Amino acid sequence: TPELLARFLVPNPSITSVCERLGCGQHYEPMMSLPIPQDDSPPKLTLEQAKAAAREANACLNDPAAAQRLREVQASSAGDIGKFFMMVIPVATELIGGIMQKYGFSQDQGGALGFVAELQKHNSDPEILQMAADLKGKFMPTVAAPADEMPE
Repeated sequence: TPELLARFLVPNPSITSVCERLGCGQHYEPMMSLPIPQDDSPPKLTLEQAKAAAREANACLNDPAAAQRLREVQASSAGDIGKFFMMVIPVATELIGGIMQKYGFSQDQGGALGFVAELQKHNSDPEILQMAADLKGKFMPTVAAPADEMPE
């Protein structure tokens, strides 16, 4: 419903991340922001950039205020996958939007998916593998195995 969406979505978010507006208390040394490519190619992250970006995004989403907001919107989706994608992903994207932009990704759902995909390119590193999985788990639904694949 529009009222429910208005509760979770902030109209016209500024360049700063919602996490900063919520006062997460997480402060990082500024890194040079990567420019958004003009040729529409997705940004590329080095292993060290991917680690830094994943740390920042996870810290933001693990902040109590941000985590509470995500839990509320997840509960509102009531297990409905359509509602989940319409409500949870935009909130998670909004929360880490400033971080995504810092590393050259757009502050929208496509940018969030590209951000996670770029992190997953470094899955050979155990730290990145864990952080990318943690991050993806925050805004991707968990799906139960089909009944015919359930262990007995």
